[in-house]
Amino acid sequence: MSLGSSGNRKMERRRLWALIATVFIGTTAVNVAKFVTAYRIVGLGMGGDILGAVSAAFALLPLLVIFRIGRLTDRGLSTPIAGVSLGVIAAGLLAMGQSETIPALLVSNAIIGLGHVGVINGTEASIARLGLDRDFSFGIMTASHSLSQMAGPLVGGLLLSLHAGSGLVGASTLALSVCAVAALIAVAPLLAVRIRRQDEPRRVASPKARLWEVVGNARTASTLYLSMITVTYIDVITVYLPLLGRLHGWSPSVVGSLLAARAFASFLARIGTRISVARVGRVRLMMLSVGIPGALTLGLASMNSLLFAFFAMIVSGLFLGFGQPLSISSLVKMTPARMIGYTLSVRLAGNRLALILIPVLAGLAAGAFGATAAFWMLATLLLASAVFVQLFPPAQG
Repeated sequence: MSLGSSGNRKMERRRLWALIATVFIGTTAVNVAKFVTAYRIVGLGMGGDILGAVSAAFALLPLLVIFRIGRLTDRGLSTPIAGVSLGVIAAGLLAMGQSETIPALLVSNAIIGLGHVGVINGTEASIARLGLDRDFSFGIMTASHSLSQMAGPLVGGLLLSLHAGSGLVGASTLALSVCAVAALIAVAPLLAVRIRRQDEPRRVASPKARLWEVVGNARTASTLYLSMITVTYIDVITVYLPLLGRLHGWSPSVVGSLLAARAFASFLARIGTRISVARVGRVRLMMLSVGIPGALTLGLASMNSLLFAFFAMIVSGLFLGFGQPLSISSLVKMTPARMIGYTLSVRLAGNRLALILIPVLAGLAAGAFGATAAFWMLATLLLASAVFVQLFPPAQG
């Protein structure tokens, strides 16, 4: 390897870690906010139906603009979009900290969601264009998501506990202000290691790509559905586990520990994704990534046992951890080079659509039949994904 090639590779790795740092700090701020917002809504005297609506608002605005954002990233604006989006997140978090009415809560979470999708789309597109192994790069990226999901509930529970004297509403206002500052700090890694526009290849997605080319393929559709349900599981669990915990008498710190345990298990799984695929097989591992969590979620809904809850969250987190990296790598394997970027934007859009519909359905179920109904519904969707992957397996290898 030449000195020039070695130097370029080192620079690419530095850029990768800068992007990972931005993703981790930014998504941690959002995950803390999700956890804190759930308790804010409870403190305002609102129920599970409002929780579902606010959670869905997080994905609504991004769904309307995601393809436009994707086109901008294809023009070499991935990193600037990520930076601006962090500012949008900070604004939304500050607004959420002042929100006490349903419309204000909905609008604030929609703003946070818009910033979040910009950060994810911008950093993901930048990572895809680095001259590094994609399995390694996306494995590290999704592992950073797991770390942020683990840190989010822990930090959120700590912040709420430290300011417990202010009540849930007052404590959540302070916690959301801290999150806003963190979102702004996440811009620093982008400034430290800039990814210049001319360094980003423009020929990532073809303007001739059409939606039906992606979703009309059953194998691709099964992979997209798996991505949608694994993302939604995390969101629904984050929102409704506090309700289940309140029903069973679990404190916010205990609920935070359950969510953190799940996230840490997913982190470990994602680090070992490449080895696990080699030993278990891609299709089988994808089936297990949704089938086992589906069965355990049924148990979580029907058993009032903190010990089983920890077991279910850890094992579910372990298998769910494979879902996102395998869905991304499988889509890349099945997609022609001319439309990889477009396909990944469809994946993000599908995830956001699921984050709109499924929390609303979960909210309606929880409002009508209690918090456990949301878990029964989620388990059914996970098991359906396992069947779908079995019938229409994605690319092997």
